[in-house]
Amino acid sequence: MKKLIVVLLALVLVLSLVACGGKSADEPDTDKNDESFTDESINEDAAAPDLSKVDYDIAFGDFDAMGELQQKIGNFEAENAVLKIDGICEKIGSSYSIMEEDGTGKKLGVTLIVDGWTDADYPADGAHVQILGVVITDGLSHYISVLPENITVVPEG
Repeated sequence: MKKLIVVLLALVLVLSLVACGGKSADEPDTDKNDESFTDESINEDAAAPDLSKVDYDIAFGDFDAMGELQQKIGNFEAENAVLKIDGICEKIGSSYSIMEEDGTGKKLGVTLIVDGWTDADYPADGAHVQILGVVITDGLSHYISVLPENITVVPEG
């Protein structure tokens, strides 16, 4: 019985967090700017992100910094932030992520979309990569949008 109550309370908590994730009436409508930042998709009203002004620079293996970034992204505090991440590219299901590991096998990461790439273009699963991209929020999903010239595979050794 106690387990059932715990599960129900957890479900209520999750549902309340999802319900509170919407925009307030005071926030401007930014849905028209939620596209990736290719030349074709930039809205005339919105300036292209300035990739020279990096908001978050995550070094290879910095698990704690990736955790902080995930939290900010999840709380809608990093929308349109410019990221520089040195991490591992992994395919998870049908999407790719850039990950950091804590040394014990535990991993954290964010979804990675390289504009114009197909599955065949992405680095091999587990490849060490460096990216420069922008946090994009599309409804409740978040991802890092990267132009092909801003992803580099780091050679082993």
